[in-house]
Amino acid sequence: NFQEMQRTKEFSWCCGSGVGIKTYAPKLAVQIAEERLKEADSRLIISACPYCESNLKDAGASVIDLAELYAKLLQSGAATETTSESLKTFILNMTSLLYFVI
Repeated sequence: NFQEMQRTKEFSWCCGSGVGIKTYAPKLAVQIAEERLKEADSRLIISACPYCESNLKDAGASVIDLAELYAKLLQSGAATETTSESLKTFILNMTSLLYFVI
């Protein structure tokens, strides 16, 4: 059951790892990620950003990289190369969201 986070695109909130916050103030970065997690309602987060993935995991989230998810779908047979054109469109649209939940 796919569900976008409440705040997306131009209204999206940072995960807390951007602009060097994770390096400068790691506790603050995790606090920001915890706020983001409230939107996810304890669901799996799919992210296209390795910094977000790391910081959200530090805050206790279940996170998977978008490319890893696609690879798992291919390996399981849930997706095939013949369906990759629609998946390509999906990925292009979703990467602009930064992260979302399923």
